[in-house]
Amino acid sequence: MAPHLAPQYAARMHTDTEIPTAQCAAMIVRYYASAADVPAGAPRERPSEIQIAVTGETGDAVVILLDRDFFSSKAREALGDDAAELIERCAAADPLMRGVGSALRSEFRSQSRPSATFLESLAGVVAIHLARNYCGGRMALRAAAGLAPGKLERVRAFIEQHLAERIRIERLAAAVHMSPFHFARLFKQATGQPPHAYLTARRVERAKELLGAGGLPLVHVAANVGFQTQGHFTEVFRRHAGVTPRHFRLMSAGRNGALTP
Repeated sequence: MAPHLAPQYAARMHTDTEIPTAQCAAMIVRYYASAADVPAGAPRERPSEIQIAVTGETGDAVVILLDRDFFSSKAREALGDDAAELIERCAAADPLMRGVGSALRSEFRSQSRPSATFLESLAGVVAIHLARNYCGGRMALRAAAGLAPGKLERVRAFIEQHLAERIRIERLAAAVHMSPFHFARLFKQATGQPPHAYLTARRVERAKELLGAGGLPLVHVAANVGFQTQGHFTEVFRRHAGVTPRHFRLMSAGRNGALTP
């Protein structure tokens, strides 16, 4: 299986917008269908919140607004007198925050909201993680690894828009005005995957969505996600998903109650 993408992480202040929201005493969580909509400013009326933006593989984002007093308390608990000031703005490949973001996105996408109890449990984990990895000289995670977040989002958006086409690395590099060699190296640093592996994973994930929705013949599903033949599509899909596209469709229909006895 291809490795999961590490997120682009940023500690920033908060800008109010009307979006799906859940909260507990220690933090507020908001879901953005597009990471491009995440506010980048630091409004003065919200000085007590630390903003953590975790982008998803499909270009959406979860923003965590952590109470600064709560963070300071947890930092002192974890580090004692060694607790230092949080670095207010940085970007890093952070597997733990990717996992937190993925769990929260799943809650919002299921048309429910994360419960206050669930958020309370996450708040302490997030606060201690920040204290141990993003305070003063404690930068255990490499900052600004790979492509800048804006360029990475541009590449991801380009891929999503052109999944039905043959996408060469030269086209991806051109989208962010870089040489193919330099782009491939920085993309892998930022995501943990080379571009071709990320692209294949996205084709398979889109295929799963189409198969789950039903209706399209397999040959059309293959074409919609950039495969020229159904045979090649079946081979790649089985390698990544562990089952054939037809089997995956049958399993999806069963989960949705569409199979008859």
